[in-house]
This record gives sequence, structure tokens and C-alpha cells, in this order.
Amino acid sequence: MSKKLYIGYDLGDGETITDNALADSEKNFNIIDYPSMTMPSSVDPGKALPTVYGYDNNGNVVFSNVILVTYKNIKDISINFKRKPMDLLGTLGYEKVGAIIQLFDNDGKEWPTDSIVNTPQIREYRKKVIVFTDAIFSDAVFAEKIRSSAQNGGAGEIVVTVGHPTKWSKVDALIYKRILQGSILGKKTYAGYPVSIVLAQESRAAFLYERQINGLKIKKDTCAMLIDVGSSTIDITALTSDSRNSQYNSGNNYLGARAIDWLIFIWYQKTLFEINAEYRVDFEDIIVNNPTSEMSLLLNCRKAKENVFSTGVLSTIIFADFPVIRLEPQVLDELVGSRPVKPVLKRYTDLPDEVAVEMGDKSWKELFREFLEQEKSNLAKNKTVISRIIFTGSASRMPVVKAVTKEVFVGIETAEDMDPARTISKGLVAVGASNDKSIAFQKDISHIIQNRIPELIIQDIPDLVGDMEEKTGIGPVIADLVQEIVFTEMDKWRKGKYKTIDDATDAIKAECTEENLSSRLKNDSRYMEAVGDWYTNKLSKDIALELQELCQKYNVKKEFELKDLNISGVKVDMGSINGGKMVDLGMMDVLGGVIGLIAGIIAYIALPTVIGIILLLVSMLSATLGGILFLILAAIPVGGYAIIAVVAGYALYVLVTNGVDSVKEKFSQKITGYDLPSWVRERVTDSKIKESFNSEELLSKLKEAMTGKENSKKLVDGLITTLNAQVSAKADEIKYTIESM
Repeated sequence: MSKKLYIGYDLGDGETITDNALADSEKNFNIIDYPSMTMPSSVDPGKALPTVYGYDNNGNVVFSNVILVTYKNIKDISINFKRKPMDLLGTLGYEKVGAIIQLFDNDGKEWPTDSIVNTPQIREYRKKVIVFTDAIFSDAVFAEKIRSSAQNGGAGEIVVTVGHPTKWSKVDALIYKRILQGSILGKKTYAGYPVSIVLAQESRAAFLYERQINGLKIKKDTCAMLIDVGSSTIDITALTSDSRNSQYNSGNNYLGARAIDWLIFIWYQKTLFEINAEYRVDFEDIIVNNPTSEMSLLLNCRKAKENVFSTGVLSTIIFADFPVIRLEPQVLDELVGSRPVKPVLKRYTDLPDEVAVEMGDKSWKELFREFLEQEKSNLAKNKTVISRIIFTGSASRMPVVKAVTKEVFVGIETAEDMDPARTISKGLVAVGASNDKSIAFQKDISHIIQNRIPELIIQDIPDLVGDMEEKTGIGPVIADLVQEIVFTEMDKWRKGKYKTIDDATDAIKAECTEENLSSRLKNDSRYMEAVGDWYTNKLSKDIALELQELCQKYNVKKEFELKDLNISGVKVDMGSINGGKMVDLGMMDVLGGVIGLIAGIIAYIALPTVIGIILLLVSMLSATLGGILFLILAAIPVGGYAIIAVVAGYALYVLVTNGVDSVKEKFSQKITGYDLPSWVRERVTDSKIKESFNSEELLSKLKEAMTGKENSKKLVDGLITTLNAQVSAKADEIKYTIESM
């Protein structure tokens, strides 16, 4: 089947959400709709699930909704457990990092037994990721919705794209993927369908979704900036238009929205104790005797915060048997805008002392503003120009986030109509489909490289050789060059520098060596222009037409005009070719350099054929000149007849008796070896030499030889490396655009 169901799995430190969509390879994997999914233990479609779980008295995994109301029966709560995998393995040298890459950079699914990747921290992390993932995707209602979506949509398989922070290294991503392969998603099938896991940067996912929904176009030489306000951290990424090229990565590891949850947590206690001081003893008793109760209250504080920021009206915090506490919007604004954040971070997180000193008594809002101002300064120093801001993460819905961002980055357009909580999960769906579209495109490119380019080279060889009358192609240039050599050496014969025509033709042959002709062509601007014109305006244009068809097929034709697809001048990395006959030209990115390389290849292949043709034509030159000299001498009865008689080896009376034509053949065979007097040589004019050496014949034979099977193959073999490198480079531009759609 050509259809696939793509699932975007955004497992965040604070919240987790999934999205899914169908895409059809026969329709270029275009996604039309993202139906809202309902997460396990929730009744609200499209609402994120807090990344927290615990166990009830029966050992079953439960999620936040249960923990909120029945914390007394819950144990072993895990919250905010997502980590950068390499941070859990300690400080490692290059050799150990290399060893880890070898362990995970393969198709294996089993977790390695090597001690280097089995620290207590990584084992605990693996357990939590797998348990949480399994609890979501094993949920009967959730799994049935996936199965139903796949079945109703006619999907043949399921692809799960999982996001990871942009700042993660390749090793982090490899380890994380292997952890996920230990979950239900790593089995051969899920919900009755073949399943595979793909990892993608969260920034790219958000970028793709913004581009799909709002038709995001990044101005030339600028970037889109993603601000991801997470539970624990804030991350900033600047991306170029292809979504692959990350120009800037930064962030703050302590200023996530969880700090605000703790502020509300402290405020709740203070407010509760002000209502009745005796509540303090009961509260502390609950916290001490039931460790899960603190996490339950923190989840209630988070839920109230989200309700206030989402609706703009008050929310309530319900905990144990205490009175309901009302969280008013103005109270939340005061906590975020005025209350020092350092005390709660020092108390509830691993805030380093030096960071705490830098924070001073500033509020979350003040610290967020300082953070953005510093990032703005860093971006300017990095010469990174921002033309669009995209917000991701549920906490980005806080009005203070967008308000402060607009105050710092004045005049820069922001994405206002996106759902930050689902931006990444929807984008991950798009990444999965985009990757498959890219794979299909690369197969088509492989066909062009392996089949169409050789065909186009052979098809365009007649244009390369060209036409004598219109003076196009390399043929007339070569013919003129050889004719120049012929005229030069024959003129020397006329002036007596060579005794015989045979001496002159030997000199012509000596001048027409491969080395000499190659040197002459290299320094002949007409030859370089002819090759450049053929390469740029014929072969490259024909290749561009092939690429244009692919652009149309993959819906990126608007992004690439025909002139944009011309491969001439594309940077190529070329080593020595043709058995070392050509020098290593290294990295070349100038059109003239590429043309020079191609001109050298063509000369290397064409000249042996040219020399063979020259040898044939020089032989014909001798015979033709013999006939011309006979006619010249036969028109001079006194001196002419005498020379004819001597050369032919007959007595003069025989010519008179039998007629001069009777010795023509004999004369023509011997004349080229005789030292003729100057008055005879002077009668062999340039026009008669030109008549003897047929340039049209040379061009005709060259075209016939170059279009022949042997030379056509040599030319294909000679040019294919350069052209393939350039087509591949241009294809990468198209591929990245496809992956960004």
C-alpha cells in the first residue's frame, strides 16, 4: 500500500502529546488534516498530557488526572524525567564516545550490555521513558483509535516520529532511539500494522508545521527563530529556510515554566496558612507521610496556572481536605512579574550557586527579559538576522512570553495563530511524511543520475561537435586549429624551408600530437567558449528540464525556476580523473573552473580521434596536392612539361607523343618526394592548399567518430563524475526544500 499513518510523538519534560495524519506516496505524501487525538486518561481531544506517572495499589501505571485526585493511593511518582542521555553517562573521552557511537549507530534494537552505557542513571532513565511510552501506546482506547485511523485510511504501515531537542548531539539521538526501541514502539507491529521509529529535531518539526499552516517563507539571508518554553528549560534555535541548517542554538537550563509552578506552590501554602494557621501542621503531616502528595499538589498548581493563562479568568486549586484556593489572574501576574524566583529554584531544583547569584532577587519575567536581551545581543554578534519568531511548548501560551518577546524583538513578525502545545507533535507528523517524500525524491534523482544524464550526454554530442557553417561547437575550432598548422607548415615549404611536400606533411603530423593540440586548445578562448556554451546552454539546460519535472512532481516548482536548476557553476569536489591524466582540481565553485575541467576531459577523449582523422586527411592532402601540381605544370608546356617528365621518369618526347595525361598518375605518386623549384612552389596558393585540406571533411568525420559507441561511452564516463556531483548538489537544494514543505 502507498499510504502510511504518521504519528508525531512529542515526549516533553513537562507535557507529552501525540498527533497523527495519513499521507499517500502517490499524492506526494501531502497531509491534509491533523485530527485531534485524545491522550490516555483525558477527555479533551488535542490536550497535552503532563509528563508524569505513578503506580496505584495494584501496580498499574496511572497518569496525572488520577494522581491529582487520589494521591493517597499512588506511589513512585516520576515527573520531569526527560534528560539529555549523554549527561547520564558522565564525562567521557573521545575514544569512549566513539565506542558508544559504534554500539548504537546500527540497525540493532537490543540494549548493549557494555558497562559504559549501563550506569544506574541511564538504567533509571530507560525505565521511565519505556514505562511512560508503553503506558500511552498500550492504552486500549488510544491504541484502538490508532488502529481505526490506519484501517479507515487504508494505511499499510505506521511511522512514529519522535522529537528531541535541537541541542542534542547525534550520540544523544542514537541512544534515545535505542531506548524507544525497547518500548512497544520497537516491536515489529503496533495496533496490527508494521511500525518504525524515526527521530527528528523538535525545531525542524515546529518549522515544518509553521510552513504548512502559514506558508512560512524565510527572507533571503535571514532565519526563523524558535522559542521553546519548556517545563525545565528555554531553548532558542535559529533556522534557515531549508529547516536543516541550524545557525544558532542557545538556551537557559533553569528558567523553564516549572519555576512558576513552584512559585504558585509556595503561594498556595502561604495563602492556606493565612486562612487558618492550624492548617500548617496538617499540611506538613500530609507531605511528610505521603511523598506523592507534594507532586500531586504541584500538578494542581500547574493545572491552575494553565487554566488562568488559557482562559484569562480565575482558576482553583483543590488539595486534600483543605479549602479551595482561588488563583486570580492578577495574583499570577504578580507571582510571575514581581516575586523573586531564586528561592524556589534553590529549594526544589539543582540550581548552581553561581547561577543563583546572577539571578539575585529578580522575578521570572525580569529574568526572561534579560535572557532574551542577551540572546538578541548574541544573535547580532553572530550576524544572525531574524525575520520570524515561532513559539513552541505549552508554556509559550503564557501572555507574558509573547509580550516580553515582542518588547525585546521589536518589529519582528511572530506566529500568533498556532497552538504551541501541538506545534511540535504536528510538525513531527510532517517530518515523517517529509522524510518519506525525500526518500522517494532521492530514488527519482538516482534514476536521473544513472540513466538520464548518460542519455543526455550522448544526445547532446552532435551539438558539442557543432556546425562549420554556423561556427558552433568545438569542431570548427579544432578544424581551424589544424588548418592553421597545415597552412603554417605548407607556407614553410613554399618558402623553401622544407625540400619536399613529404617533409612538410611530416612536420604537420609532428605538430598534431595530442600534447601539442591539447596545449593549443587549452589556450584557445574559442574552444573554452564553445565548451562553456555547450555545457551551460545545452547540457545543463537539458538536465535542468529533467529536474524541473521532478520539482513539479514534488510540488516545489514555484521555489525553483528553470534558471535556478541549471547545474553550471555548482560547487563540486573533484579528485583526479581519467587514470591520473587530469590534475586534481580540488574544491571548485567557479563556473570557469568547472568549464575548464570539462574542456580538459573532452579534449582528452576527443584528441586521439582527431589525430587519427588528421593523419587520414594529411594523406589525402598529399594526393590532392599532387593533382593540383600536375595541373599547374601541365599548363606550362616548356618548363612544366620538363618537370613532369623528370618526376614521372619518362622522356619528354613520350609526353609529347602520348599526351601529358598519360603520366598523371605516376607523377602524382612521386611528386611529394621531389624538391621543386621556387617558381613551382609559389604557384601553390593558400586557396589551393585549402582546397587540398577539407575542414568540412574533418568536422564530419569528428562528429561521426564522437557519436560512435566507443567515444560516446568514453565521454559519458569522463563527464559523469563531475555532472553527478553537480546534480547531487542541486538535488540536495531541492531535497531540503521538499523536506521543508
